[in-house]
Amino acid sequence: MKVVDAIAEAIIAERVGMAFCVPDEVTIHIGQALRERGFRVVRGRHEQNVVAMADGYARATGMPAVCAVGHGPALAQTGTGMMTVARRRSPVLVLTPQGDESRGGVKELDARRFVESVGARYVQMRGASWVSEDVREAFRLVRLRQGPVVLAVPQVSGIEAELRGPWRYEPAIDLFLRPTAPDPESDVIDEAAGLLAWARQPVIVAGRGAVLSGAREEIVVLAERTGALLATSLQGRELFRGHPRNIGMIGAYGTDTAVELLAEADCILAVGVALNAYQTGGGTLAANARVIQIDSDPSRIGEIARVDGAIVADARAAVQAINRALEQAEISPSSAWTTDAMCERVASASRPVLGSPLAEPDASGRMPMTPVLRGLEALLPKERVVIADAGDFVLYTIDEISVPDPGSWVWTADFGSIGLGLGVGLGTALARPDRHCVLFAGDGGFMMNVQELETAVRERIPLTMVVLDDCAYRPEVRFMEALGKPGDVGLFDEVDFAAVARAFGIPAVTVRALEDLDAVADLLVGREGPVLIDAKVSGLEIHRSFASYEPGTLIPAAKGSPVVAAEVPSAR
Repeated sequence: MKVVDAIAEAIIAERVGMAFCVPDEVTIHIGQALRERGFRVVRGRHEQNVVAMADGYARATGMPAVCAVGHGPALAQTGTGMMTVARRRSPVLVLTPQGDESRGGVKELDARRFVESVGARYVQMRGASWVSEDVREAFRLVRLRQGPVVLAVPQVSGIEAELRGPWRYEPAIDLFLRPTAPDPESDVIDEAAGLLAWARQPVIVAGRGAVLSGAREEIVVLAERTGALLATSLQGRELFRGHPRNIGMIGAYGTDTAVELLAEADCILAVGVALNAYQTGGGTLAANARVIQIDSDPSRIGEIARVDGAIVADARAAVQAINRALEQAEISPSSAWTTDAMCERVASASRPVLGSPLAEPDASGRMPMTPVLRGLEALLPKERVVIADAGDFVLYTIDEISVPDPGSWVWTADFGSIGLGLGVGLGTALARPDRHCVLFAGDGGFMMNVQELETAVRERIPLTMVVLDDCAYRPEVRFMEALGKPGDVGLFDEVDFAAVARAFGIPAVTVRALEDLDAVADLLVGREGPVLIDAKVSGLEIHRSFASYEPGTLIPAAKGSPVVAAEVPSAR
């Protein structure tokens, strides 16, 4: 057996669903070896996009995803995608050939330094005698979410070499560590339980970590035991839909009422949430609150925002332990959230945001985003997965486009980059054929990766793409105007995205007025492969959240006022 065949069989043994690839003289051998074994290999047109596709596939399945790119410039092209994977900690393995170490080569790149600079791990295969050990180590790190992990494989002569001795591979699938459950009797659990028992206005904020651990039911039990309000980060949206104490999302994407209620909290339990600037407004969640953070990764606790207590554990297990401690202490809630006036505020916090009033087209004949998105909300199947690229449009999309559950919302701006939505969307659609996957992107981000339309057609990927085209890098234009300067550098000519899509063989419609949405309904009937909706929108609509933004920043100012914290007893 050759080294390349061993690599292919190891990938299959790790129960990876499919691989993504931009062929070069080495990766083409790996792709071919996989295809000969009946394994699906999706070929992309740009290295950043195959990393994004693998990211989308990994997010949607929770399983490791594999992509293969060339060395040198090909590897360098993956930088933004790999940084996003690193921020997200998606389980992605990137295969790349070991580069030419000689100085002055046209493709010279210090691969290890580059990979580590974007937050990835680098594993170099040591030759034919170490294939099993090196591939397994790479997958072990991937499964520990230490990734992305880059596995540097030999050049052509090396991967075509014969193995020395019999081939045997033990998958890393059962080797990775799991977070242990905390002891309900421990001091840290006792302190957390005491803070919640003492609190008059507690709030539990859940994020992606709570979603991944399946902690919803335990959190709801804790909220009902303590009288706490329930809130989420953007990546936990809809986790508590329908619960009477749900105030929805916090921070930059939450309602004003939700932000105000959170600012009044005296104790906050942050479950699997990063407490980043988009959630805290760049300051504290609440000036008078004691904050307890639960995360399975100790490096993430207190990394961004100050916390008063830390629990390093799986989210579900930690909340379960707090529940047990409170149950043993026989403590009844004394929440101030339960007054009639407060109940009305809580109910209003999670009501759907209506955004701007419906408006007529502007002088150019373009519609504001809000009515267009409302029309699409009514037309798109309810059982959907929504993938959002980054940009000004995403504020309106969050307000107007619903998702059925947290796992149906895919956020691609972990690194703050525009342009990754299409790649992540294609990978997500391949992983979720059971749902109608729809991408929302701005014209700026979509133009960065328009070549992948050919991939969507060739691979028959069922992705609905909505391009919200305002012919501008709108936030930058708006910030320049706020400073009294012209923003012409951020304005662009109109692109006929529907015509571009049709040139690739994708059915498409253009929306300039609400009556054009009838054509969208026809487009979605019987959809089998990709389709595109080219929505020509105005950039003059001002989103509700910009009322609290400072010129030149994307983070709203934090709310709340300092209050002296009271003495906190333990639960016992």
